[in-house]
Amino acid sequence: MRLFGTEKYPKGPSFRSATQMTKDLGVGRLTFMAPKPKPAFGGRWAEEPDVFDIASSDHYEVEQAWDEKPIDALQRLRVYSNTWEFRGLPLIKGYAGHINCLVDVHRIKDLPANESLFDSNVLALQVLRNHEFCVYSEVVEGFTDAPLDTNPDKWPDVLGPVNCQWVERNGNEWLYAEEQPLSRTARIVTWSTPLTHEHYLSFLFLVQRSSTYGPNAYRIEQRVRPDTFIELMHNIMDSVTLELRDDIKAEGDRIRARENTENERPVIQFTPEQLEVAKHVMYMCSTRKLEDTDDQWNSAPARRAPRAAVETFLEERVKFKPLPGSYPRGEIIYNRVPVLPITRLLDSQPQSSLEEKVNF
Repeated sequence: MRLFGTEKYPKGPSFRSATQMTKDLGVGRLTFMAPKPKPAFGGRWAEEPDVFDIASSDHYEVEQAWDEKPIDALQRLRVYSNTWEFRGLPLIKGYAGHINCLVDVHRIKDLPANESLFDSNVLALQVLRNHEFCVYSEVVEGFTDAPLDTNPDKWPDVLGPVNCQWVERNGNEWLYAEEQPLSRTARIVTWSTPLTHEHYLSFLFLVQRSSTYGPNAYRIEQRVRPDTFIELMHNIMDSVTLELRDDIKAEGDRIRARENTENERPVIQFTPEQLEVAKHVMYMCSTRKLEDTDDQWNSAPARRAPRAAVETFLEERVKFKPLPGSYPRGEIIYNRVPVLPITRLLDSQPQSSLEEKVNF
């Protein structure tokens, strides 16, 4: 074990110091191991109660879309929150990022009476729906290199879901999904599993990496690797056990027994059109800071990474990489957020496909 971290592989908390967390959810008991909080910027963490009644409407919060509009049909109950700072070489490279862990119970109020979250297809659709409203619909203002050019384009800031799969951990099936930032450096990974017909549990890990010379989603990969952050996430998830009440577990087993006998599970994923737009956005945002180039007077285009290098990175990044205990991937359910036209997108898809709209 390394005593110190480096900028490329910063060091976080030791999992040897982790303590057991136990949460009584009313419908079952959740236990997992986690280190004590190590905040990078202060705040209140790991102060949630240990006993909840998720069947009660008390204490739920209405989910908000990325533009802060409430989504009445989607509600969230925070069960646990924690954060850990990661550091590089002492004195030379201090703060290198942090990871937040947010554990929530999600309640779907408008689920049809004949549907259940124990059905993997229904759960995948609801997880995707939540992310479509809260993450994938977010747009940022695009830009060009032409002087005095007013560009009306709106760019997505996240590509996802990425590397989605169903994973078995300690007797429970989890829907695993990643999100790839296109301009900023924060990466999100979520694990979701059903609790009742209309409630599901999620572990969300927000990985925020930091480097003076890696100020965007592409450059950060060259400066700060996500490996040590992801290792902590897997240590936590490997320790998670969820013991549902016998009657609820039996109901879930009954519904799952109707699914594909080949163990295939439906997964959620970005569309080919969304990937093409993402390549353009990541390339345009791949500019280095002035300190990262010999010629400080270079223009922004000259300080961008090569377009081919960015596209190669993103194509490799979004490839399916099965985790231990991963089920075979079945039907793909695509992200339904419309792809907005980008007027200067090279090698773009036909405009008719880019302008296609969907209804949520």
